Amino acid sequence: MDQEASWVGLGWNLNVGQIARQVRGLPDDFKGDLMTYENDMKENITVGTSFELKGDFFGKEKVPNFSLGLGVQYNNYEGITFKPSYGISYDLNDNFSLGANFSSSVADGVTVTPSISYSAKREYWTKNHMGTIMSETSVGVGYNSRQGLTNFNLDSSMKVDDKHIYKSIDNKTQSSSGFNYSFGTPTFTPSKRVGMDSKNFSFRAALGTVIKGKNLKGHINGYGTTQSVEESEKNKEVTAYGYEFTEHDVDKSGVLDFNREKDRSFNKHTTTVPITNYTYDVYAIQGQGLQGTFRPFRSQVGYVYDLPVSDRSSG
Repeated sequence: MDQEASWVGLGWNLNVGQIARQVRGLPDDFKGDLMTYENDMKENITVGTSFELKGDFFGKEKVPNFSLGLGVQYNNYEGITFKPSYGISYDLNDNFSLGANFSSSVADGVTVTPSISYSAKREYWTKNHMGTIMSETSVGVGYNSRQGLTNFNLDSSMKVDDKHIYKSIDNKTQSSSGFNYSFGTPTFTPSKRVGMDSKNFSFRAALGTVIKGKNLKGHINGYGTTQSVEESEKNKEVTAYGYEFTEHDVDKSGVLDFNREKDRSFNKHTTTVPITNYTYDVYAIQGQGLQGTFRPFRSQVGYVYDLPVSDRSSG
């Protein structure tokens, strides 16, 4: 007597069934639908300064030169951090010198940059000319305790000062070249599609003196940066195209329905790129004597891309 009747009668039941869609990424049937991205973040402000002291004793050979430094930085996200640095250089002879710099901080780890440099000066005389050729070459690498070997640097320069003996004609030629190779971008570099507005400033001052045979020279550096979301990106309206209509974005100004596995930054030296996957929707069906899942398929082999993003900076 307490049994309630179903919608088709007492003691009877009829399961009509349903189809449920699980949206992954964008809805597959978006065909130029407008979407508004609301982007905002607390302004990222960084200010800092660094002090450096260099010196050599009595200008004597076979005595290493030294440098000591301390950097102080404040970031409104991370707080105050200190970065001490040490440097030493030693002249093997008139041409070769060795050097190394050390720095450390809580955020970046310990960084070591050893280097070797070669410099030469040669004078020449001809029938009507005399001059000087000065050349310098340096090689250095960078190693970080968290990232390993980070970069390789090679710099060279040459300066020629030529004078005519009988005429007041001076010819000066100067050239320089450099090479830098990075051993990989850190894997924690984030990807972004929001334009940023950055501002920065820096200054440098130096003061030196000689006290009882000791040559001392001090440097002070200061810098500051601010970074925020660009005003046009805070409320940005764009068209969206789902899995079924990605080819309809003819002017390439819309958002497409895909993502990448292990997305990262890349350049012309990158040997592998992230795997791209369409984020098609998945459908679940339930009915009388029927249960399962299905998904749509495209017969075309298309291509996908990101929206162009531009950043502004001033300093």
